[in-house]
Amino acid sequence: ITNETVRISLIHNLSHLPDVSIGSPVSDYAGIMGNAKFCLCPKGASSYTSRVFEALFAGCVPVILSDHVRLPFEDLVHWKDFSLAWPMEQADLSLYDYLKSLLEHELPYVLQLQRRAAEVRCWFD
Repeated sequence: ITNETVRISLIHNLSHLPDVSIGSPVSDYAGIMGNAKFCLCPKGASSYTSRVFEALFAGCVPVILSDHVRLPFEDLVHWKDFSLAWPMEQADLSLYDYLKSLLEHELPYVLQLQRRAAEVRCWFD
């Protein structure tokens, strides 16, 4: 599974669902991310993805969709405290269902992840 495969899978499986913005460029990209609880971060062309940084500064929880991504500052920040990791091969409806379930049944946990992301984003400025 490659980063391109994951991106295609996300567009194919999730782009038509409610409260999902995936695919084509949008005019209010920053606004959409700023209003989101979760931001999907598939691996980019290099060993990491700039989407993680965008997610942190937008205030949403980064959902890291790369099985082998090298995350920065691993010695200084505990990524599990403010982000979620999801297997690349499951970039499908199960991801949507999981995130929706977190919002419906574990909103305090989601808000805690967002607060912790805000606390650590200074490391990425």
